Amino acid sequence: MFDEALYQIEMTRLLQDAAAVMRRDYPSLVIYSVGIWTDPNAAVSAVSVDTKENSDAKLATLTAWAYARQADALAAGDPEMAVLLGTLPPRNRNPADFMLREVASTEHRSFPPRWDDSQGDCWEDLASALRTVRAEAVEVFSGLWLHTEAELAVNSASDWYDTPRPLLRRAI
Repeated sequence: MFDEALYQIEMTRLLQDAAAVMRRDYPSLVIYSVGIWTDPNAAVSAVSVDTKENSDAKLATLTAWAYARQADALAAGDPEMAVLLGTLPPRNRNPADFMLREVASTEHRSFPPRWDDSQGDCWEDLASALRTVRAEAVEVFSGLWLHTEAELAVNSASDWYDTPRPLLRRAI
């Protein structure tokens, strides 16, 4: 069975470790996005941090790729796909592409054995637990250097960067 109390302890330590790494190793880095994700299949969680500059660069690459594919879709007579390709996120939303893709990570003892075999049922428990983590993380990361549009998100069953929330304190 999932031990939510232990998970929260593990995640609190993870958040504190990530904030400490940011203060120690990246004291002048201005945070644009923070992604906190849990992979129930691997029983691992991590914190990823992005800058505005990296996000803009990744989004420019995505935009160029999407527009080229959009033209292909229109030429192939697929206007629905062309519309989908023209709908881009306002920032890099892929923690694997963040400037600091794994500031800190933890392996979970709070997960039951073979939880990954639950056919996604684990997300019923994880979704609620991650909302609690997100609220705590907003407080933890609000003490760091933040971009005026800084935000923080956790993952969900459908997205690695879901339901972002603005961070509280603004540095620039």
